[in-house]
Amino acid sequence: MASWRTPIVLGLALVGVAGQACLVEIRDLRAVADGGGGTGTTTSAGGDMAGAGGDEGPCPPDMVHVSDPDDGLIDYCIDRFETTTREHDIFLLEVQAGNVTPEQPSPACDGNERLRQVGNFCPDGLNDADLAVNCVDWCDAYAYCAYKGKRLCGAIGTGGPVPMNGPFPGSITDEWEYACSEGGRRNVPYLADNVTPDADDICSCHFPRHWEPCHPDATECAMCEGASSSNNAPGPSDGYPSCEGGYPGLFNMVGNVGEWTNRCDGEGPDALCVTRGGSVGSGGDYEYDDCNRKGRQQPRQDNLADDDNTQWRFYLGIRCCKDAN
Repeated sequence: MASWRTPIVLGLALVGVAGQACLVEIRDLRAVADGGGGTGTTTSAGGDMAGAGGDEGPCPPDMVHVSDPDDGLIDYCIDRFETTTREHDIFLLEVQAGNVTPEQPSPACDGNERLRQVGNFCPDGLNDADLAVNCVDWCDAYAYCAYKGKRLCGAIGTGGPVPMNGPFPGSITDEWEYACSEGGRRNVPYLADNVTPDADDICSCHFPRHWEPCHPDATECAMCEGASSSNNAPGPSDGYPSCEGGYPGLFNMVGNVGEWTNRCDGEGPDALCVTRGGSVGSGGDYEYDDCNRKGRQQPRQDNLADDDNTQWRFYLGIRCCKDAN
């Protein structure tokens, strides 16, 4: 296995000693993280939810079942919430302990030895383990989803890679978009009937940037006075009620952090891949918050220097999909 470089700070969860890590209360951490970051018990419009034990129904309890009785290809699960720092910390601890060998495709992720980037505004420099994890590149997100027995959201019917530029069957091009738009019925997940959002609608889910204060001249602060503040943090990992959709129990599909998908323009480490759902880094420009927007593209691997505070690394996170049972 490669020598994985995962310099992280977990508060009471991880103590570094001479370049090694001591695991502290890892069982308790796992108990807290189990369930995918939230406690919602709603049932998806498309189907059933797993029972409390996770062994019943088409999806685990931390995921929403997306299905269509008229289209057998629509039958998969998607995470209810974005992956939290706490959940990702446990993954890193498992890798450091030698219990997990990260799964990463070749040649796409050749040379990717850091499973989360570092920086002043990455989880290393923040204290709240229940925030959505950020500072992950495509390869990091792929490895985490594989560790959870899931995958990055991909093509309808197969879950595999989606070509960057089609052709696509029908009008829905991938699992992420289908779930966000309720099969094309919504422009944004929390407004039905293809209503076009205005600034007030977006504000409920367009959380402020968590790597810098909310400046008076920043667009998102001017538009989203209620949601943005100098508290300098994104919204809770388990979502606000107003951020639910396109299916019941599905939260934060727009705003908060952008989410990597299995949609890239090539097979190599430098290929551009699509991130979906807008983010706190959209600068108040809610053009990217529509479910069908695919314009935000970033390199598959984050090879920036550790001290490079390039903003795009701060607003990218993880949401996984998997086949339904």
